[in-house]
Amino acid sequence: MMLHSKVEVIAIGGSVGKTTTKDLTSSVLETNFKVVKSRANFDPIFNLPQTALTIRDHQKFVAEMGIDAPGQMDKYLTLVKPVVAVMTELSLEHSDSEHLQSYEIAVEEEWKLIEALPQHGLAILNGDNSDIAHKAQELKVQKLLYGFESSNQVQITDSKQEIKSGKPQLTINLSGHIEGEFSAPLIGRHNALCMTAAICIGRHFGLTDEQIQAGLNRVKPPEHRLELKPTPWGVVIDDTYNSSPKAAIAAIDVLAELGGEQSLLVLSDMLELGQFAAQAHQEVGQYAATRGIKNILVYGDFTDEIQRGYANGGGDGEVLVAQDREELIEMIRDQRPTVALLKASRGKQLNEVVDALVAGKH
Repeated sequence: MMLHSKVEVIAIGGSVGKTTTKDLTSSVLETNFKVVKSRANFDPIFNLPQTALTIRDHQKFVAEMGIDAPGQMDKYLTLVKPVVAVMTELSLEHSDSEHLQSYEIAVEEEWKLIEALPQHGLAILNGDNSDIAHKAQELKVQKLLYGFESSNQVQITDSKQEIKSGKPQLTINLSGHIEGEFSAPLIGRHNALCMTAAICIGRHFGLTDEQIQAGLNRVKPPEHRLELKPTPWGVVIDDTYNSSPKAAIAAIDVLAELGGEQSLLVLSDMLELGQFAAQAHQEVGQYAATRGIKNILVYGDFTDEIQRGYANGGGDGEVLVAQDREELIEMIRDQRPTVALLKASRGKQLNEVVDALVAGKH
């Protein structure tokens, strides 16, 4: 890495799941190494050198490599030289005219991280993504594919998520190159993928299963990313940090598996999708219908699209529309759901709705 050539860099790239994978990886490696990680997910062109300045006698640097425009990954790679790189997912992201513009451009930009690995490097790749699995065939460096599909070298054969006494727990079973059962204080089937990537990295650097599990036990969900918070009448799942079609679908899966008849899905806009925005919101509404979600509240500029998608998907529940955040708070309070999941891009400021619910305001 620039400034500190003796520090090994583990870089985390992909459309979603980067921050959770970074935090899990750091926590696992900290059981045996001195680790520094990039801080809150703001522009890495500033974040990476700022973090580098904090390095003293650290041995590993876990760097989150988020992009939203062409050419950014090239700049990051002038600052850090990863020896291990993770690709969490490839999906539609930041696709408006001011950012990546299309899925194809996003894939090209993200994949530069993997192509930059040295000959002795290791690519840890989500093999459930068909584009990642296909591109992996061309790689000359060592690679390890992980995921739920049986074609992966490390397969997640089972995952179970629970809320115990208001606290989350996700348990997974692995087979293939890595075998065993591991757990972490998280929820979300997609977080099983983040866990597996971190476990692969731990094993690569020689950690025992006991060390890896100790690291997983210590991790905390990143703020506003499937974070459980109590309300006077139940639990709110705060997933308001950001949103994209893949992330919204993952959130819906969480609610479908955890929630009961008194659960509530609250959706607002996914931003920076450009020409794909209307279709993407329809698809999210349709997916909610296919997962059997009955109670939905929507707020924002794409409420019609979400409602239309829900109807097209055969949804037989009710989709209510709030005109502003104040009305949204009141409507949630009136329903008193045992579990309410809030999902939106951070520009919609649903975190303020969460704060009001947790405080019992109305």
